[in-house]
Order: sequence, then C-alpha cells, then structure tokens
Amino acid sequence: MVDNPNNSEVRRPRRAPATTDADREARLVAAAYDLAERQMYEGRLPATVHAQLLRAGSQRERLEQKKLAMEVELRRAQVDQIESQRSSEELYAKAMNAMKRYSGQEVEDEVF
Repeated sequence: MVDNPNNSEVRRPRRAPATTDADREARLVAAAYDLAERQMYEGRLPATVHAQLLRAGSQRERLEQKKLAMEVELRRAQVDQIESQRSSEELYAKAMNAMKRYSGQEVEDEVF
C-alpha cells in the first residue's frame, strides 16, 4: 500500500500465507469485516452490506447456527449408532457360528 495521507487503507504487517482453507477463509472474513467497519464509520457503507451485518449479528442467526451445529452432531451420533449396530450384528453372528461349531453343527462360511 502506498503511504498516502488521504488513503484510508491501513498498513498491515505481512503474514505467512494461510496453511489451510479454513485459515484463509477466516483471514478473508476478518478483512471484509474490517473494510465494512471502516466504510461504516466513514458513512459510505452500502445498504446491502449494512443489512447483511445486522442479519449476521441477530439472535435468530445465532440460533440458526446453533441449530445447524446440533444437527451435525445428531447426524454423527446416528452414524456412530449404525456402525455400532453393524458391529454388534457381526459379533452376534460370530458367536452363533462359534456355538454351532462347539455343538458339532455345520457352520456356513463367515462373510464379514
């Protein structure tokens, strides 16, 4: 950036490049919020950006984000439950085959 007293840009120290997509996204979001804040204080923030910032900071938005996080957690729990059930079924089948072998019955080939 140019050292210009009329320029509203702020010099920022150079940082190493982001190592992950999440880090890069976080940096870009922070820069966008910094720009929006500067524009707001200078009285030149576009109405659409202003509306988006109000919406992002609302109680409803926070609740929606919390709901989404809980839905993700629920889906993970459901996947874990399905995997656990599958494991239990396999264990049960192996136990049944072992008991059949022990009693001298012919056992089907185990397929797992």
